[in-house]
Amino acid sequence: MYIMDLLTADNRCPELADALAAKRVKITRHVLGSERRRIRDWIGHDLAKFNIWQGRQKNLKRVFHNCDFVVSCVGLCPGTQGLFVGVYRNKSGDDSRPWNEIVRGNRLAAELDDATLAKFKRFPHCFYDLRREPGFADLERRVKIEWANPGKKASTQAWVQCAKTNRKKAHKTLRDAIWW
Repeated sequence: MYIMDLLTADNRCPELADALAAKRVKITRHVLGSERRRIRDWIGHDLAKFNIWQGRQKNLKRVFHNCDFVVSCVGLCPGTQGLFVGVYRNKSGDDSRPWNEIVRGNRLAAELDDATLAKFKRFPHCFYDLRREPGFADLERRVKIEWANPGKKASTQAWVQCAKTNRKKAHKTLRDAIWW
């Protein structure tokens, strides 16, 4: 089974199936890198901070432009597998805003620690307001995804792809959520 087939089954979010047909769903693979412990903690215990972290994109790239939903995943070891974190609605629509405009006088600055804010300020970023869709809670942190397509070598890079044209295999659902 493929991840998008799993997510659109049972009509959990009717708009997701429509957006997928219109190629307005993106699947993203986050590389945790040096921030691994902090981000894993956010995924397990403080999704508001994770939403802010994944909503900001470096160098003002418009990666979630023309996108209604984001299927969010993080890498697992070995490098060919990932973990489904959730489905997020892009409340920004096609309009991302520069990070500096968002932070000034906004609750977002209070949500993050000083080290993360300092990192965000070093580079130009844009921000998308991503909101978790609640209908997928029983699958979050329980579905493993295979990154590599058959015949291709797996990569440990972060990426964002159109979910309609880049099908990713979903492995058997885990009984218990991974909390790290």
